[in-house]
Amino acid sequence: MEWTTHTVVLPKQFPVGSRATHCAPLQCAKDIPYCPLLTSRKRFWACVLSTVLASFAKLPEASVPDGSTLLGVLPIIDLAAQSGARYMTILEIQQALMAAGFNPGPLDGVWGRRTILAVRAFQAAQGLVPDGIVGPLTLRKLSIRTGISERHTAPEAHPLLVWYEEALRLVGLMEDPSPASNPRLLHMALELNIDYTDDDVPWCGLFTAHCIGTTLPEEQLPPIPLRARNWERFGEAITPVRGAILVFWRDSIASGKGHVGFYHGESTTHFYVLGGNQSNGVNIAKLNKGRFLAARWPRTAATLPSRAVHVDLGVPHSQDEA
Repeated sequence: MEWTTHTVVLPKQFPVGSRATHCAPLQCAKDIPYCPLLTSRKRFWACVLSTVLASFAKLPEASVPDGSTLLGVLPIIDLAAQSGARYMTILEIQQALMAAGFNPGPLDGVWGRRTILAVRAFQAAQGLVPDGIVGPLTLRKLSIRTGISERHTAPEAHPLLVWYEEALRLVGLMEDPSPASNPRLLHMALELNIDYTDDDVPWCGLFTAHCIGTTLPEEQLPPIPLRARNWERFGEAITPVRGAILVFWRDSIASGKGHVGFYHGESTTHFYVLGGNQSNGVNIAKLNKGRFLAARWPRTAATLPSRAVHVDLGVPHSQDEA
């Protein structure tokens, strides 16, 4: 199974307008993922709609242009383009851990410290290396213990890249356009003890550090992670694949300025980057491959496989990463 580009017809109720207008056609789906009577396929599509709804909920209450609306849901539309084998979601892993007697904390689909501790305890009980990384062996054990379909652990299934999932969860997050700063961005810095007090300062490095640091607590971040070019020395070198950290130069290669984000896919000439501070928010943007400097992979997730994804998304070319 490959990730491919599909045409998804959005409801006609998606004109320029308020957040409530955007959410209305999806409201009926918001509780479906938790109904155990649904088939797995129906549950998957219900989860897609529910996640789209969550993306809309992050958009401003005031008028939202259609372009911003689509940027908020493109990652979810791309996810919906899957068919056949897929990985377990974070929520499904939490549910499987709970069913196996290992409490991951709230069943909220967020990869936090309690979920990591539950994974480690489960791994130790199963005779696996208790590293907190849900790789193929851990997935297989969870599937056997809980009766989850083997399609979750099939070789063609995409792995669960928790840092990338955290980035997807934050699509739609924007910096504060007023002289104040978005408190969520400031909290990200506080959690990681990063000196950051003003979201007018480029925050692509902060966003990347948050996604890595909160989901892979044993991973060593680069020195001064706010500086995008410092991510060239993070982790291990890798060929660009889904979830890899991509580093680009900005203004000129000699300027020392840069941009950092996560590989979402690529075309012949561009990378699609899931990152922060892209037009002042978290979204997927298109960056020219001529600006590419490095692709890096977390050392603590070295056992997780991934691969290149060839797509052609209708997202704008990145114009502002500062």
